[in-house]
Amino acid sequence: MPILELERNYFQEILPSLLSSSSNQFAVVSGKELIGVYPTIEQAYSEAVKKLGLKDVLVRRVGEAEANVEIPALALGLLSANNPHPTIR
Repeated sequence: MPILELERNYFQEILPSLLSSSSNQFAVVSGKELIGVYPTIEQAYSEAVKKLGLKDVLVRRVGEAEANVEIPALALGLLSANNPHPTIR
């Protein structure tokens, strides 16, 4: 299972307890571990870097509905997020 999916699943598991204690704050999750909950997104990122270094983490506002973004052209390979030949205007 990809790490982001693991973190999202873990966040959903702990969400009920976070909603009762930390609504509208920012949770930092790394793997299957809650790193901490912080009042601002800036503090969440800052503490994540202090504790874990430059490691990928999931930062999510407690109580905020997850938005699913679908980009068909990207999914079908018609558009590349890492274009080796960017257009210069």
